[in-house]
Amino acid sequence: MRKKGNHHGGALAGSGFLLEKVKNGAVSEMYAVKVTKGDYWVLNYTVNAEAGNLWNTTPTFNIEVVGRVMDWIQRQGGVAELERRSIAKSGLIYEVIDNSGGFYTTPVDHEGLRSRMNVPFDVRGGDLETTDRFLIKAWERGFVGLRTLTPFGAGKYLRASLYNAVTEEDAARLADFMRVFARENQGS
Repeated sequence: MRKKGNHHGGALAGSGFLLEKVKNGAVSEMYAVKVTKGDYWVLNYTVNAEAGNLWNTTPTFNIEVVGRVMDWIQRQGGVAELERRSIAKSGLIYEVIDNSGGFYTTPVDHEGLRSRMNVPFDVRGGDLETTDRFLIKAWERGFVGLRTLTPFGAGKYLRASLYNAVTEEDAARLADFMRVFARENQGS
């Protein structure tokens, strides 16, 4: 922030919404560019700031959604608390994968690159029969949405999505189920 004067935040509301925190005076320091005919002046911060943002239609629904999300985050204990929860939830699942003796694997070996929101994993190297049995047993216990399209493809890899609505208790239940399933299906 000290160097650039602004922060960007995306994925907070519907498409077309960008949250940007701009330090006092940063608009003129950063975006004081000469606007000539043909420039996209609607995207120029200086033009918008000088016009009181009249050149931009305010996305009121998105602003309402972001406001509600920010209030919820504050009630939860702030961003630091949500980060702590994400680390704890993903840690539970990765621990099962890493200690399964290869029954579960993840395509992301480097711990520093692992997602805290979406944990990709396979069951017995992607064995279809065992994976299908895993999904049926998971479904019977209320775990849904594990087979989805991921950046690693569909089919072999499953994905445990650990978004904010998923509690630490939910993640612990999934981890326990995965341990039991691996133990019961190790030799099959």
